[in-house]
Amino acid sequence: MTDHTGRAGLEREELYAVAHEFDELRTEISVPGAPSGLPNLTTASKQLATLAGLTKDLSEAVRYSAEYDSPELDLGLVIDAYTSASVPAGRAMENYTQAYAQLGSRRRFAESPATADLRDARLAAFCVFQERMIYVRDDLKEAANRLRGSADRIDGTPPRILAALSRSARPTNSIYRIPQEPNAPAPTPTRLADTPAMLGGPLQAAAPVVDRHRVSGAKGMLTGRGRKGAVGEASLTEVLSLFSDPADAESGPGSGDRTAPPSPDGRRSPAPPRGRPMTRAA
Repeated sequence: MTDHTGRAGLEREELYAVAHEFDELRTEISVPGAPSGLPNLTTASKQLATLAGLTKDLSEAVRYSAEYDSPELDLGLVIDAYTSASVPAGRAMENYTQAYAQLGSRRRFAESPATADLRDARLAAFCVFQERMIYVRDDLKEAANRLRGSADRIDGTPPRILAALSRSARPTNSIYRIPQEPNAPAPTPTRLADTPAMLGGPLQAAAPVVDRHRVSGAKGMLTGRGRKGAVGEASLTEVLSLFSDPADAESGPGSGDRTAPPSPDGRRSPAPPRGRPMTRAA
C-alpha cells in the first residue's frame, strides 16, 4: 500500500497555484475607457494564448487525476474543483474571442476613408470590446474563487488519524479512502417478510421515482438558467442540499396524504397526477 500522507496538502497547493495564475491574468487585462486605450493585437494575442493555456491546464489536471487514480485516494473533490472552474474559464475564452474579433475588424478598416458609417462602426466595435472585457475579468475572478474555495474545503487529516476515528466522525471532504477492517463482517442485505426473494421469486429493485419539476429546476440552477453573461451557477452540492431540504422532502413523492378533498356529496375522489392542476367537475 502506498503511503499518500501529505497528498491532500499537495492537491490544495496546486489548486491555489492555478487560482493565482487566473488572478495574475486578470490583473493584466484592463477595461479601456476610450478607443485610445485599446490593446494592440500583439498584446491581445498573448493574453488570449495565456487564457487558452490556463483552460488547457484545467483539463490536464482532470486527466491526470482520473488516469493516475489510486485505490487509497478519492480525488472526486479535486476533479470537481477543476471541472467547476472550467465553466467560467470557458466563458472567459468566449468573451475574449468576441473582443478579439473587434480588434481584427478595426485593423482591417484602419486605412479606409473616414466616413460617418465607418466612425459609428468603429465606435460600436469599441463598445463591444469594452463590454466583453468586463465579462472576461468577472469570469477569471470566478474561476479563481472556485479553485480557491475548493482548496479551502479539502480536509488535510492524515490517513492514520482518519483510520482511528469512528466512521461518523470522519470528515466527508477528505481525499483519503480508509480501507475496511479485514475482520469486519460483510454487510448483509435486509429483507422484509413476504418479499419476492422470500417467496422464491426474483428480487427486483423498485424503479426510482423521478420528479420532473425538481429535475427541471436543478437543470436551471446548474446552467445559470440561460442568463447571458451570468456568473455563479449553482454547484451540484448546492442542488443536492436543496433536494435534501426537510420542507422539500415533506412535499416529495410518497409523503403526506395525496387524497383529494371530499366532493360535495361526501365521497373522496382519487388525487390527480402529480404536476397537473385539479379540475372541478361541472
